[in-house]
Amino acid sequence: MPPNTRILVYHYRPAGPPAVENSLAIITRQKLEDILAHSINATTDPDLQSTTKPIPKGVTSLEVHQHDLYTPSQAAANEGFPNKGANIACVKLPLEVIVRRVLGGGFGEDGEEEEEEEDDEGGKEDEGGRVEGMCGKRKRVQAQHLSMARDWHKEFYIHMFIRIHKFIRIHKQEFIRIHKFIHIHKQEFIRIHKFIHIHKQESIRIHKFIHIHKQEFIRIHKFIRIHKFIRIHKFIRIHKFIRIHNFIRIHNFIHIHKQEFIHIHKFIHIHKHEFIRIHKHEFIHIYKQEFIRIHKFIRPS
Repeated sequence: MPPNTRILVYHYRPAGPPAVENSLAIITRQKLEDILAHSINATTDPDLQSTTKPIPKGVTSLEVHQHDLYTPSQAAANEGFPNKGANIACVKLPLEVIVRRVLGGGFGEDGEEEEEEEDDEGGKEDEGGRVEGMCGKRKRVQAQHLSMARDWHKEFYIHMFIRIHKFIRIHKQEFIRIHKFIHIHKQEFIRIHKFIHIHKQESIRIHKFIHIHKQEFIRIHKFIRIHKFIRIHKFIRIHKFIRIHNFIRIHNFIHIHKQEFIHIHKFIHIHKHEFIRIHKHEFIHIYKQEFIRIHKFIRPS
């Protein structure tokens, strides 16, 4: 058995930390041999041993019986015990193992990955030379390439199936929500589907018309886009000109009447108190009657 062969390992009732992660993991044969060698040399668990159990196709769990844990010598020694066929565990197989067993991509009946044997027999020479031998070699190479392509496709589909399964499991609630939405709006979807089916020929005709006049639509679109840009540019330019023109006009008016503004400013500054007094006088005069009415109301009769 090649050392890099992948196997499914289950550690039954570990005395301490399990030999593999979570007591169930897919590792190589070489790693298992290293674990067993390390355990034999260690003082913590020197009795650690391994046995093999086949994994049938189409199963999602595997029952482990008492006799499955016995080595051949232990099985002979415990032959007379009545509990040798007792069911001691039920192991749920990982998704990768299930998929590979269904698709025939590994973990065969010996519990490990299957290896396909290649036909290594060469071609036969005849009186005409090595033509038949060369044909046989070419066929073997083609068979090897076909086998490699088949294995690659098998691995690809297994990997994609596992990724899709994980994605569906992560987004389970989202899929349920979408399913409920579709179920609620089922009649609406049916109505849309019927409408599309009835007007199918009309949609095809419109699609063909658009496809035929595609260049014309592109030219019109470019024309509209350019024309729109020109209109916006003109508007901005005119608006900018009006703003500049108004600013210049105001500035010229201020510049022309500069002395007049200065004179008015000086007059206001000089007669500031007079304006205040006039303002107060006008205020009192305007609200005189109101003050009199309030005064009469407050004064006792």
